[in-house]
Amino acid sequence: MEEEFIQIVEVPLYKQLKNILKNLIEKGKIKTGERIFSENELISRYNVSSTTARRALNELVSEGFLYRIQGKGTFVADYKSLRNHRTVGVVVEAEEYSHLPFTRYLPSQLQSLDYFTTLMDIRNNVKPHLEKFLQEKYFGLIVDGYSVFPFEILSKLRKSARLVFIHRFEGPQRYNASYILADYVKGGYLAAKHLLKAGRKNVLILSFKIEPGWISDLFYRGCLQAQKEYGGKFTYLITRETSPATYREMFNSSDRPEGILSFGDFRVIPVLKILEELKVKVPDDVAIIGYYNTLWGEGYSLTSVSINEKLISTKAVEMLEKGRNEKIYVEPKIIFRDSCPEDL
Repeated sequence: MEEEFIQIVEVPLYKQLKNILKNLIEKGKIKTGERIFSENELISRYNVSSTTARRALNELVSEGFLYRIQGKGTFVADYKSLRNHRTVGVVVEAEEYSHLPFTRYLPSQLQSLDYFTTLMDIRNNVKPHLEKFLQEKYFGLIVDGYSVFPFEILSKLRKSARLVFIHRFEGPQRYNASYILADYVKGGYLAAKHLLKAGRKNVLILSFKIEPGWISDLFYRGCLQAQKEYGGKFTYLITRETSPATYREMFNSSDRPEGILSFGDFRVIPVLKILEELKVKVPDDVAIIGYYNTLWGEGYSLTSVSINEKLISTKAVEMLEKGRNEKIYVEPKIIFRDSCPEDL
């Protein structure tokens, strides 16, 4: 076997060692089913630390090049066959008004790790697409656990397949899966707290129907937590049931709201037109905080709560790779713009 050596360059040593071992495997110098060097053999052969040797082996195991048998060692997997079956289904919401970039982040991150991605829109007749997908060879499934998702279909999921829920989970039961969820309670709390601490005690909340376990419920719980700590008055309006005349009357009154929490940036756009018509100034008269930090938020210079979709996607792919089942809440953050400055 030809010798290959670790070089002192900017690439981390564990990555160099990993690439050397991967090269030996791909060239067939260590064949499928054969035992690869142990940690001690790697330390001696390549003059690396135990940490470097362990990390290189662990990453090759997680990527499917190697597998371990307890008490016997680490062996070369049938990685070519495995790679052919590294298809991951991604079921997310792709509605234009939301602009949540999971459809961009997830396929990009998965493809960088040599996965093939089948993208399905959760709102666009997803059940037949899922049924067809689950009949094929696949590695795993990443699902935005929206209440409209046909959860019953997961009974057809292959036992060896890896399942990851992202963003939210509004399903009827728990599964043998990872949950990488946005912290909607924290998001509602941060937004409401900022307005209430700034003295905007009369706050209008624009949202949709509240059902137990839905993200609207979690968001509102966070708002109520802030209200309990800082006082204030909330008016909760379901936007689809509210006419422009109602908004006009509300902002024409002497008891008009001093702040608006819009659960979804797009929900406040019709109200902005009415505020302009009534010459109600933003943020002097009414401070506004939206949600999701979408293109609407950028276009109208709305302060908005970001759920950190990129980190959610990164964690989801990480759990998929490792095959570990964990529940992680990703903290949101407020992106400040003109509608509600940080120093309001």
